[in-house]
Amino acid sequence: VLAHPEWHTGVVGIACSRLVEELSRPTILMCDKDGHCHGSGRSISGVSLHAAMAACSGHLTKFGGHDMAAGLALDSSKLGAFTADFVAECNRRVTIDQLTPSTSVDAVTALTELSPRQVMDLDALKPFGAGNPAVRLLVKNVLLFGAPQPLGKTGEHIALMVKDTGSNIVRRVIAWGWAARIEHLRAGRRYDLVIEPRLSTFNGMSSVEPELVDAREC
Repeated sequence: VLAHPEWHTGVVGIACSRLVEELSRPTILMCDKDGHCHGSGRSISGVSLHAAMAACSGHLTKFGGHDMAAGLALDSSKLGAFTADFVAECNRRVTIDQLTPSTSVDAVTALTELSPRQVMDLDALKPFGAGNPAVRLLVKNVLLFGAPQPLGKTGEHIALMVKDTGSNIVRRVIAWGWAARIEHLRAGRRYDLVIEPRLSTFNGMSSVEPELVDAREC
């Protein structure tokens, strides 16, 4: 639970989501200004954010939401007490296994099986959201074909060229926000990749260009 006078309430929810992805911890971020804190939180699977807030509602002026996301407001004078009680309540509810990041997949596939038609068929499952998560596929033992290439104005993203085992199929995989992990992705080594299938369209031509979710060296 963190609060700062310069944090905008319109973006703290997005920041919460990023921290939950990175740390696997229920997270609340708020703007603390003029004696009042306003913000929102995000949680991990199995830990109800709304229930944890309800258990600490004596400190809050208002709150609302559901298990995975909620908003709240409180007087700045109660921030310390709320933080202590909320953390204790979450610790009571959480298990060690829940604090270990994990990635689930829908199926195991090969790069040769991902055609534009198949990706379009998977897109028919949209809209994706909390009750209908995006399709994630596991591609095993692919070769990193050349060094990762930085993308974006500041190079915060990277592009990988990967080659399917037993074929000459090479696909470009986009890894958003992976620049900090580029040193762990080395050309000539093999990896298991968790991807979300995507299409890239250029000059009227579509090609399969998955987004990278996770990677593990074989």
